[in-house]
Amino acid sequence: MFDIQPPAQHPAAPAHVVCCPVASRAEAAPAHPTPMNVERFDQTWTRQPLTFPNPGQVISFQLTLQPGQVLPVHKHPHPRIGKVLQGEIRVVQTSTGIHRDFKAGETIVESINDFHHGEVRGREPVILEVRDHVPPGVQSNTEYRDPP
Repeated sequence: MFDIQPPAQHPAAPAHVVCCPVASRAEAAPAHPTPMNVERFDQTWTRQPLTFPNPGQVISFQLTLQPGQVLPVHKHPHPRIGKVLQGEIRVVQTSTGIHRDFKAGETIVESINDFHHGEVRGREPVILEVRDHVPPGVQSNTEYRDPP
């Protein structure tokens, strides 16, 4: 709770200037916030072990995919981890046909160096928050089977 002092005339201010209320520090926030919804992964959804480049960097971005959209066949040479913020997407492994649907709130730890594609399911756009874990200097973590 803040202690609010009423407006006061500052002694050095002209008569028509009133000082703003002053807020004092309230109860201190907890020194260590409690993490919620913690997820830990040591493998991709296709059960490949996760290894990260060292040294490395993280590229973070958001993707919006439209209803009915099918992504071209592609692969990621380095770990890609995505959080589905909205909608539903099916990820299909091209070589095996194995697929899995991911819904809002779920995390996708994508396969590494295996060709796959995504299909938007349902009637709403899919919004993904994506993190690529790549070596320094790498600009893209996506390689297309049939480059555009």
